[in-house]
Amino acid sequence: MDLVLPGIQVVEQTLRVERTTGAGYGNKYSQMRAFFIILSKA
Repeated sequence: MDLVLPGIQVVEQTLRVERTTGAGYGNKYSQMRAFFIILSKA
């Protein structure tokens, strides 16, 4: 879990940048966020 949380933070930051870069990344952001929410509950 110690390794997973920092990884999620990095991905969150990356996706936040991509989301502001173009609308095309919105769907990708939602899919990745859902994936990490599931992963964090596993």
